[in-house]
Amino acid sequence: MVCAHYAKLCALAFRLVGSRAGAEDVVHEVLLRIWRGRERFGFDEPLRYLFQAVRNEATSWHRQETAWRTHPAVDAADAADERPDAQEVLELTDLARVVEDTVAGLPLRRREIFRMQREQGLTYRQIAFLLGISIKTVEVQMGRALKAIRLRAAPFLLLTIALLK
Repeated sequence: MVCAHYAKLCALAFRLVGSRAGAEDVVHEVLLRIWRGRERFGFDEPLRYLFQAVRNEATSWHRQETAWRTHPAVDAADAADERPDAQEVLELTDLARVVEDTVAGLPLRRREIFRMQREQGLTYRQIAFLLGISIKTVEVQMGRALKAIRLRAAPFLLLTIALLK
């Protein structure tokens, strides 16, 4: 069924993303995520879900592209026409590793909720519906996940603030 609608999904993603490669990335990411989580999803309206997932992933794709383009290291590299400072790259890599390790260490349900919101771009309401829990539970679990990440990432943020002064 998905193969029959692949072209439609790519066309939607292209309208939202503006590039063919980006559109294909968006659709592939959605399909891969659905395939990996296929045991826990019950699709009443699979086509509607696919189109919404593509919209959400396109939004995430734009957010990531914007974050990358507006990162100070990238701006400095563009201005100086050189690569970002090696130290900045190492710090970003370390921070990303700490965040990923923290997320991996979260309790299963909390990690699942966090990834559904951050990686799939689902709203709290959508997550609550898909998991059969209340919106308040999603809010509490996201708050706890973000608190854990903030606590583990605090040394990096303090270093960044100190460097900006």
